[in-house]
Amino acid sequence: MEEDRIRDLPDSLLITILSFLPINTAASTSVLSRRWQYLWTHVNHFSLETAFDNLHTFITSVDHILSKLTSPKIYTFNLQFFLRQSTESSAQLSSCFVPWLHQICRRDPKIINVGFHHSHGFYSSLLFHIPTCVFETRSLIELDLYLPGYIEFKAPTTFINLPNLKKLSLLVCDSYCYLIDTLIKSLPFLEDLKLSMNLTVDVHCFAISASNLKNLFIGMNDWGSKVCRFVIDAPKLEHCEIHGYLAFYEFFTTPIDLQMVLISVEEPSDDEKDDDFDMDYEYYSLILGLLQGISCVRSLVLISYGVDIMSYLNGLDGIDVPIFSNLIDLSLYNDTRPYEGPITRLLLRQQ
Repeated sequence: MEEDRIRDLPDSLLITILSFLPINTAASTSVLSRRWQYLWTHVNHFSLETAFDNLHTFITSVDHILSKLTSPKIYTFNLQFFLRQSTESSAQLSSCFVPWLHQICRRDPKIINVGFHHSHGFYSSLLFHIPTCVFETRSLIELDLYLPGYIEFKAPTTFINLPNLKKLSLLVCDSYCYLIDTLIKSLPFLEDLKLSMNLTVDVHCFAISASNLKNLFIGMNDWGSKVCRFVIDAPKLEHCEIHGYLAFYEFFTTPIDLQMVLISVEEPSDDEKDDDFDMDYEYYSLILGLLQGISCVRSLVLISYGVDIMSYLNGLDGIDVPIFSNLIDLSLYNDTRPYEGPITRLLLRQQ
């Protein structure tokens, strides 16, 4: 008869092991024996990634699990939920979401990672109320909120208190885009920033001022915002990725230690263009400020979808443009195919 080594392990070690499992898997161990019945309730990591058709079942399950947890600290809260079908109960889901976050924020989390995903992309009728307690949780090191929604607050400069946050990822909506500048300035140790822009208002301006920022990702999800400007002050920036439609970029200082930049740009579809759309002004001319800001980069990847961006760059040789004197690795693609045309001299010239 084989020895049952798991039975000989102390409860503290078993709880540690359970903490590395998805929370629903950990909870299912309660049926093993009387000893295991409540072990899972002491875990300090909550991770659940689920797809649901029945909204009531999903809400009931999360409510039940959270009500059973007895650990005073929940270090990780990872909740990723996928909606396969449309639902008429969006208000119910949003109203339940707020107390879930309140429960977690009271337990000194280090990581909050919550994302809502729909089989057809963004589900516009779902708007989540993001409580301000999330931005008052001093213990947070990583915050990732991929949620269409809004933040209610009275004084935007007073409630943000995230002195230890190093990684921030947000789906930025019109409803609270004006909070972004204040939020970023309030994060003294921010090193990793990801902004996925889901905007429809015509004009937006963002100031990204972060003295310790090393990694920056900006994704423009659609052409809804016709004028979007980023002023970037990140002298220690090392990696930068820009995806989707181009915006205006202005760098307060040129990052001298910039190692890698990936730019993946798209041309707006015919449905997204209005009658006044001018490709030269509305699209191509946006790249000049970006080129100036990344001129110290060592590795550059440029991917264009539905647009010949290299033809435009080749036409800039007679204009006062930056010299990429540090560039040692260059990759160019049209759609998914390597670019085979002429390469602009501004990417090849040396000082």
